Amino acid sequence: MFFRRKLLRLSVICFGTMGASLVSLAQENADLPDLRRAYDLGEPGAALALGTALLESDEDAQWAQAIALLEQAASQGAPVYLLIADAYRDGLGVPVNLEKAANWYRIGAETGDGLAQFELGRMYLEGLGLTRDMVQAALYLQLASDRLTDPRLKEDAEAALAHAKWGADWKDWQEVKLLLQSWKPKRLSDLLN
Repeated sequence: MFFRRKLLRLSVICFGTMGASLVSLAQENADLPDLRRAYDLGEPGAALALGTALLESDEDAQWAQAIALLEQAASQGAPVYLLIADAYRDGLGVPVNLEKAANWYRIGAETGDGLAQFELGRMYLEGLGLTRDMVQAALYLQLASDRLTDPRLKEDAEAALAHAKWGADWKDWQEVKLLLQSWKPKRLSDLLN
């Protein structure tokens, strides 16, 4: 239920009332043909609504289609980068692809999303999907630690940050401090173009 409310709020922000009504339709288990028709007509928010509806399925083929639709919705400005990144990281409907997961986490991290920063920082720390880099790990983990409000996640980010600090030398940590001073969130639309 939380997931559905979150998507409804995202659709209103991204696509206005038409997108919200389409996502509402998807959440009320509307017929997929109605959502497909809306998508075929190019209605705003239809990719997000249809992708959302397909996530309710237990079939891998529908999940694969859902992820493709969510990627399309993301290219139109829907902030669904975490859903897409998690799908690629965990192989949900798509083959595991840590490079793509890191790219989607980076998009979210650069907009200032604390959870995306945490996940990207951990990927840098562990060298998953990208080259292990203690400076980048410490940068994103510090940003995440500053932004996360969930106590458990904040604690995890701080523990990972401590690990990154152990792997960085003094020069690396000075570079992290400079990067933190100059870091500013970017607009999602700028990152997708």
